[in-house]
Amino acid sequence: MAKAVTARRTGDRPDAVIGTDAIYRTSTAIPSAASSSAAMATLARTQQAAASLRNLLNPPANATPLVIEHRRVPATAAAAVSEVIDVKDANLWYQGALGELHALLTAQKIMPGGPRGGIYADDLFSYERGRATIFLPCDQPVPHRGRVAAMIVPEAELAVATHVGSHDNVDLTYGALAAYVTDHALGVEGPIREFYLVGPHETADEDQWRTEIGWPIFRTGHARGPGKGSPV
Repeated sequence: MAKAVTARRTGDRPDAVIGTDAIYRTSTAIPSAASSSAAMATLARTQQAAASLRNLLNPPANATPLVIEHRRVPATAAAAVSEVIDVKDANLWYQGALGELHALLTAQKIMPGGPRGGIYADDLFSYERGRATIFLPCDQPVPHRGRVAAMIVPEAELAVATHVGSHDNVDLTYGALAAYVTDHALGVEGPIREFYLVGPHETADEDQWRTEIGWPIFRTGHARGPGKGSPV
C-alpha cells in the first residue's frame, strides 16, 4: 500500500505522478559519495523509481492490457483492525494487524468468509497520515480482543483493477486505474480499497500474487461481476 501513495496522491493523471525531468536527471547523476553504501542505496532506489516511471508513461509493448471492471460491493460483516497510521509504518502495521486477525479467528474457530481486504483513507495519500483498516469477512460474531473488533464494511461502488505479481510495482496499476477514473469522470470522494486474493500469506511465489485495487466511483448502473471488465 505504501508504494501506491504517490500515484494516489496526485491521482488525476499518471503523468503527474512525479516530475519526469527531475527523476531522469537524478537517476543519471552519480553523487561524489557514491562509494558509500548509503549513496549506492539511494542511487538504486532512484533508478528503480525512474524505471517504474518509464513503464507507467510508456508501457512495454508486450504488457498485458489492464482490465478494469465496475463492481458494486455489498456491506459485509467482518473482523477488523482500524487505526490512524503514518505511511512510513504501513507495511509493518499491516503485517501486525493481519497476524492479530488470523490469530483471533483461529482461536475462536471462525472461518473467514472471503479474502482479506484493506480500506485506506484519502488522508493517508494526501498527508501521509490517516486511517487504515484491515479486515477479514466473517459471518460469525467476533469478540473484541486487543485491536480486533467486529465491523460492518460499508457498501461501495468501485472501479476495480487486478495487480498481478510483486507489490514493488503496484504503483503502475494505481496509475493506470487513476487515469481510467479521471478520463471517464467517474471519481468520487471516498477511501481506496484493496482486496488481497493471493499474497505472501498464501505463497512465497510473487508471480502468483493477486491484489485487487478498488477506486471509489459514482454509481453508473453498469456494475459487472468479477472478471467481466474492459481492457484499457
